Amino acid sequence: METPTDAASDDRLVLGLMDVLDLIAPGARAHGWTALPSTRSQVHDIAVTMPSGSEVHIIIVRHPTGTTREAALAVGGTLERLRKGPVPAPDVLWLDPDGVVFGVPAMALTRLQGTPGVDHDALAWAASLAATLADVHLFAGELLPHLPIVATAEEVTPDAVPVAGEREAQVLAVLRDHAPDVGFEESRLVHGRLGPTSVLSTGDAITGLVDWRGARRGDPRIDVGAAHALTWLTAGPEAAEALREAYAARTGRSLDHLAWFGLAALGSCLGDQLDGIDDVNNRLRDYLDWALAAAAHDE
Repeated sequence: METPTDAASDDRLVLGLMDVLDLIAPGARAHGWTALPSTRSQVHDIAVTMPSGSEVHIIIVRHPTGTTREAALAVGGTLERLRKGPVPAPDVLWLDPDGVVFGVPAMALTRLQGTPGVDHDALAWAASLAATLADVHLFAGELLPHLPIVATAEEVTPDAVPVAGEREAQVLAVLRDHAPDVGFEESRLVHGRLGPTSVLSTGDAITGLVDWRGARRGDPRIDVGAAHALTWLTAGPEAAEALREAYAARTGRSLDHLAWFGLAALGSCLGDQLDGIDDVNNRLRDYLDWALAAAAHDE
């Protein structure tokens, strides 16, 4: 097998990749890689020439140091359950929960089409994301016993949010004061880490959800609140409302306290993914103006 031309930059990736390809595609040759955006995991898109001469791409994910065997198995188990279903998630080609090859738990995945971000019609993109989340939430919690359960709002209330000074205190106070009012009525599969790097699209259509490290059983509003905030910050308030309306129409679910869940997402899945958003400070200010007022009035 030929190693990539920039192999010196990461000897462990090169040596581990040789072992992985020998297991999943004997005789294949890797001839380059591209680092992909991620929030702690090391993720690379590997270009591979198969013995037949065709070229394919696989994704190598090396989980953060400290990831437990159980956590790595949970991610792999979730992706296996999503396989060939309606949710656009990658297939697992290889899983090393013990970190034998790379020194940390890792997996090889199929590559999904699409790129992060909104390229065209923001309203159509939002409607597509709503439909994708509705498909995710078709999975009842009892079908996913390998995932942790989140049963109360207090369990998703963050200790900090990425906003400065008085605004952070306001957000945390609203989250703390209104958490007892947010009842969890369903247990469904929840992605749990929606953000700019985990939603892929081509044109107006969502083509993939990646980074399933936050998957759990819980209230679907965990995802919808995060998606509403994400859409507001990347595509504007009109698109965010289009997402909310499309999801409610598709599922019939009540989306009470959605602003509360959006604020909570700022302190969890969205908090470490804001840097790449255009004009993020102004958009975040406008979102906070709306969300703080809405959460305080239980909207």
